[in-house]
Amino acid sequence: MNNITETNYIKNMKNSIPPKSSEEKDEHILKSISDYSKKDYEKIVSREKTKKILKRAFFIFILFLVVAVSFIISYLYYTNKSKEKFIASINYKITDLQREINRIKQEEEEQIRRVENYQLILKKRLRNISDKNLSKQVNENYFNIKSKLKNVKAYNIIKGNPRFKEIALTFDLASGQDCEFLYNLIKKTGIKITIFISNENASYKTGSLFRRRNIYWIRKFVRLNGQVEFGNHTWSHFNLVRSLKVNSLKRRLRRTNISDEPINLEKFHKEMMQVEDRFYNLTGQKLTKIWRAPYGAINNTILKMAARFGYEKHIFWSNNGRKSLDVPDYISKRLVRKNGQLVNNPLYMTGQQALKMLIDYEKETRRGMNGSIILMHLGTNRKIDKLIYILPKFVEKMKQKGYSFVTVSEIINNKQD
Repeated sequence: MNNITETNYIKNMKNSIPPKSSEEKDEHILKSISDYSKKDYEKIVSREKTKKILKRAFFIFILFLVVAVSFIISYLYYTNKSKEKFIASINYKITDLQREINRIKQEEEEQIRRVENYQLILKKRLRNISDKNLSKQVNENYFNIKSKLKNVKAYNIIKGNPRFKEIALTFDLASGQDCEFLYNLIKKTGIKITIFISNENASYKTGSLFRRRNIYWIRKFVRLNGQVEFGNHTWSHFNLVRSLKVNSLKRRLRRTNISDEPINLEKFHKEMMQVEDRFYNLTGQKLTKIWRAPYGAINNTILKMAARFGYEKHIFWSNNGRKSLDVPDYISKRLVRKNGQLVNNPLYMTGQQALKMLIDYEKETRRGMNGSIILMHLGTNRKIDKLIYILPKFVEKMKQKGYSFVTVSEIINNKQD
């Protein structure tokens, strides 16, 4: 071994001799660790810390997830429970309404049976009743009425102011089946209308003005801020001319549209006042002092009788000599018997024919529809192709031509409304 190698060996041996104290041992160990080993150690420590943080984060996430799922389950549980309660309450109401409907149906059926029995009994009795001539009573009543109406003025109005492009849509209230359709049309188009109301029954307990449907819609119409005006159509819906003049007792008893006794001023006044009182009780508002006689049956005496009690203006409907604006929505039979055969009813109109009639009326009349008063009905025996369904198209076409739809009171004044 040469001198250099021996010297290095001795140095290495000296360096490899372990120190005596523990502190010196630690220093010796640290010195023997390479820089590379230090970096690996730091990485291991850092990795362990990261694992701990991730474990905690994962635990917190799982805890949050459990809480969230528990909340969702609880929410769904209580929501379903409340839904079940709501559905149960609705089902109860439906069942209750069904019972009420069945009850009403039974009552109606019972009333129909009673009416039919009454009619049969009445027919039998009428056969046995000898007719009584009421000519003396009728004539005395008629002259007594006329003597009290000498200075009374009355007006039968068939048209409004022709200077303005205004149309008055008027309706006589019947069964009320079409009220909802008309209400929605008013809301959608902003038109104004006039409804003439009648109980259509001499009774003080039953009739058109006691039907729930009619009461509901009358109140709804009233709340439309003046878009609907109400007029008087008499309480019993009698043909007033015949009720004044018919001199056969048997005929009066047989016909429901004629009063049993000749109508006098007192009875006529009651016919008008009962409608006013009923309307006020239902709505808290006063009826407009305009009226329309049932069936349009009027004469000068009838007009003056109404005027005596504040109804000077009788509202008829317009015509141009060739066509009438009494829309035949009450004609329900397409076919009628003539000489034993079924033939087309000349009075029946389809929806298209009625719409064409109104449009032609506007074209053919000298001043078009200016001031025109149209008559229709709310609820008739007609169930198919109801003529009220033409109104959206008719209103649209007339508005395109510059017409506005107003109440009767507005169409007969002297200004553009």
